[in-house]
Amino acid sequence: MNSTQRVEPYWIRVLNFYFKKGYISNGLTLPFLIGCAPKMYPPEYIVSIEEFLCRLMLSRYEVTLMTCPQLGEIVIGAMDSDSRLLADQGLYKRIGSICLTDSTLENNLSIDGLICYCQARYSEVIERELFSYSHGRWTEYSEEEIKRLAELAEVTIRDRKTSQEYDKTEIIVDEIRQLHRQGELRGVTPLWHTDIRGFHLDDQPGNLDASLRRFGMEIILNVNFEKLLDNMFPEWAGDVREQELFHECLADEKTAVVIHHWMNHEKLIPPTITFEPRSERNLYPSDGKHRINAAYYLGVSVLPILVLTVQKDKILSLLYQS
Repeated sequence: MNSTQRVEPYWIRVLNFYFKKGYISNGLTLPFLIGCAPKMYPPEYIVSIEEFLCRLMLSRYEVTLMTCPQLGEIVIGAMDSDSRLLADQGLYKRIGSICLTDSTLENNLSIDGLICYCQARYSEVIERELFSYSHGRWTEYSEEEIKRLAELAEVTIRDRKTSQEYDKTEIIVDEIRQLHRQGELRGVTPLWHTDIRGFHLDDQPGNLDASLRRFGMEIILNVNFEKLLDNMFPEWAGDVREQELFHECLADEKTAVVIHHWMNHEKLIPPTITFEPRSERNLYPSDGKHRINAAYYLGVSVLPILVLTVQKDKILSLLYQS
């Protein structure tokens, strides 16, 4: 959630693992990477081609995209130093963090063009769950590929369980709970990034779909907290107004980590608020529910919020109506 916290997306772990093991040289196909998400991380799900390409475009992790001469299919690879040098020299075209490393895709030099091109080629095979390309045709994952993905999933789980960060979270939760019981948290001040250039949305796992974020996001400063809650879905506004730090509807560990960042004078990304047409209140906390709840518990009267550029005027009209 803060600018120093890095959460690797599943696809970069897959690419790095496959390159390190020598399973691939150029990259993996787009259907392969889309399809392996739920096998790698069961909470993940298969996203659309549009969403996946937008995630690549907006990610801090640069990737290469080319038509593999052996397969005749588009493959995605992790950016290496040689490709980055050529891209920096202007010899490769970029679409955000996607680097096109051959000339076969030069007619698709926008994210919209690339999405349309890939949808035409791969929508049907993804819909049929044929994620693997072998001997000139699309098939289901082979037993060997399933074994490799299972191997990577085991490595990921093991790394998480043995990492210092995983162990540290347990300590943080106990510490913050103890301070809360002792009434020693009221002096904590919520700190926020107020310039969108000061953080990367990859630092905020589970954020708004990239297919929406592709159009841009902005920060609205000094939003009246009560006005925000007055216009927020009532089920969420009601929970926040209970002023319970460790609310039964929220995860204790996430709340504790939020407080821990602020106790260490670390800025967090403002909560993401979206406009969702409804018969009553229209503002929804798409990301940052724990931050909103913790900030209200701490008694702040104003806060910044992150919004989609295309929704900014609608949200402002609600927040500043008389």
